[in-house]
Amino acid sequence: MKENVKCWEMFTCNDEGCPVYELKEMRCWLISGTHCRQEIQGKFLEKMEMCLNCVIFEANMDVDAMKDTLQIVDKQFKEFRSAITARDEELENTSMELALGLSESFEALNKVATGDPRARISEVSANELIAKLKQTVNKTAEGIEAVVNQSHEFAIGLAEHFDVLHRVSKGELNARIPESSQDELLNALGKVTNHMIESVAKEIDERKKAEETLWENKEKLRTIVENSTNLFYSHTPDHILTYLSPQVKDILGYEPQEALINWTNLISDNPVNNKGFEITQRVIETGIRQPTYELELVAKDGRKVWVEINEAPLVRNGKTIAVIGAAQDITERKKAAEVLREKVEREDLILRSLPMAFYTAQSLDRFGGIWVSDQIDRISGFPANTFEEDQHFWVSRLHPEDCEQVIKEFGTVYKRGTIATEYRWQCADGVYRWFRDQAVLIRDEQGNPKEIIGTWRDITERKHAEEEIRKLNEDLEQRVLQRTAQLEAANKELESFSYSVSHDLRAPLRAIDGFSRIILEEYGDKYDAEGKRLLNIIRGNTQKMGELIDALLTLSRLGRKEIEVLDIDMTGIVKELFDELGFDTDNRKVEFDIGPLPPVHGDKGMIRQVFANLLLNAVKFTKLRDTARIEVGGYNEDSKNIYYVRDNGVGFDMRYKDKLFGVFQRLHNGEEFEGTGIGLAIVQRIINRHGGQIWAEGKVNEGATFYFALPFSKGG
Repeated sequence: MKENVKCWEMFTCNDEGCPVYELKEMRCWLISGTHCRQEIQGKFLEKMEMCLNCVIFEANMDVDAMKDTLQIVDKQFKEFRSAITARDEELENTSMELALGLSESFEALNKVATGDPRARISEVSANELIAKLKQTVNKTAEGIEAVVNQSHEFAIGLAEHFDVLHRVSKGELNARIPESSQDELLNALGKVTNHMIESVAKEIDERKKAEETLWENKEKLRTIVENSTNLFYSHTPDHILTYLSPQVKDILGYEPQEALINWTNLISDNPVNNKGFEITQRVIETGIRQPTYELELVAKDGRKVWVEINEAPLVRNGKTIAVIGAAQDITERKKAAEVLREKVEREDLILRSLPMAFYTAQSLDRFGGIWVSDQIDRISGFPANTFEEDQHFWVSRLHPEDCEQVIKEFGTVYKRGTIATEYRWQCADGVYRWFRDQAVLIRDEQGNPKEIIGTWRDITERKHAEEEIRKLNEDLEQRVLQRTAQLEAANKELESFSYSVSHDLRAPLRAIDGFSRIILEEYGDKYDAEGKRLLNIIRGNTQKMGELIDALLTLSRLGRKEIEVLDIDMTGIVKELFDELGFDTDNRKVEFDIGPLPPVHGDKGMIRQVFANLLLNAVKFTKLRDTARIEVGGYNEDSKNIYYVRDNGVGFDMRYKDKLFGVFQRLHNGEEFEGTGIGLAIVQRIINRHGGQIWAEGKVNEGATFYFALPFSKGG
């Protein structure tokens, strides 16, 4: 045998760990556990194939070694054949049991798969693999049952999630997922979903509030724009209008879309507009807001309209892209300003022509800061600068007798706020003339004295006139005393006359009436019809004369009788007169209408006499009417109570209305309408004594209305 090759020397194996090295046996292929072939230990065929190609095996192989090897190989083949035979038998038995076990397992899995996770199989088997398979199948079924149960709960939970999310998507932002599930995953998912819903709800709420605020602001802006009297507009840097608010219709007569043209086409050719163009151009070029300015525009109907323009630039990336503006119609203001200017000029001319001067003074204590108008020259003979340069000049010209009192009065202006005084002042011609000085104190916002403004007027002629009037008044007072004495004497004579009328004149009238009555009664049979008629005429005239005397006495007594002032119920008086007097209507149809009558303050007896006379007249002058209508009414007007008595009688001609209230003045035939001719004179005397007035309106054959007015009563 040739020299052996040591494998441990060739492969540099771990001497201590290698079993070949330990046995010192060169036949490494026959020894199990060799390090160099560790990966194929137990794999006989693979190991043999590798050894046949091994350099060590080839170097050490000889006949003896070959025999040993063949014996070992034969032995191993026999063992391998026996193992295979036994394995085949074992596999045959195992296959049958495995087939049955697999059948049971597949049947159980099929039940589980078809929805019955409670299916179970027996785990008893001689084959450990089959037993473990059955155990695995049962455990799988148990797991699937648990998963199914859990999936059912999870599905319900997911359904709740989807339902809540669906409600939220429909706007029900207060919907929430219950967090009471037994499943931790569902609880966690519920918390996350609820948190998400709360976040979304909060965001939606904030967005909704922002949208509402934006909408409100937009509506406010729209309302402001549409209800403003101003015209709002925008135009490009090239002056092309891009927006016009509805006010353009009211101001210029254009519809908004109709006037979206070049802004300059709406402007008149007034040279004052050039300034406006320059300001607008500065707004465009600088991107900075400029002061307001005025423009004269041309309306659709050709009229000129003045507007005040306020513009602001709309800037983007440092460049003006549009100009936003508001135009206020100031046409009326311009007209008013022109009227005011003319008025100021006119007033200035008037002031210059007035016989007075104007002045201001910063302080009257020191008579400092004085300014006077130019009229002072015409009034005093001194130019205005004389007063302004010498602040004490005015004081130095006061009359010595008036100086102290005038200065004292001017000192009270700070307390009273205004003064008015008259004094003598020496003019340039050396003559002292009378002047009226009126001044008022002007205060600032804090109430401190600011300046005094006053007028200075020459009243010398008025003073002379007042002196003349004073002398005339003294003379007039003397005359009044004389006339009063004469009037008192006349009143005494009138009283004596009234007494004579009342007593001396009545006696003959009574005698005439009495003797005439006796003649008719005792000697009537001796007279024919004409004689009797004449005697009756005598009696009738004496009776009329008596009535006339009574009326004259009543009229004269009214001037001397004291008025007993009381509150009078006018409606009550008229109703009493209707009831008491009864009015002899000769069976005629008479319609009386009493309207509301305001109460009055006066003498009840006299006022009753007024209504009695007016009502008797109304009845008398309607006797020719088939149906007489008499209306009594009253009302308040201009601090007076006005009453009236209206009838549909014969009326009168308004040309003779001034004769109605005269004594013995009659507008109608005395034979047709009886009366003394004094009744209305009595009415006028009573009304005059009450501080009132009486008048009448009428038309021939259409009736008359008598009015009288009395002052309001104390209660009125």
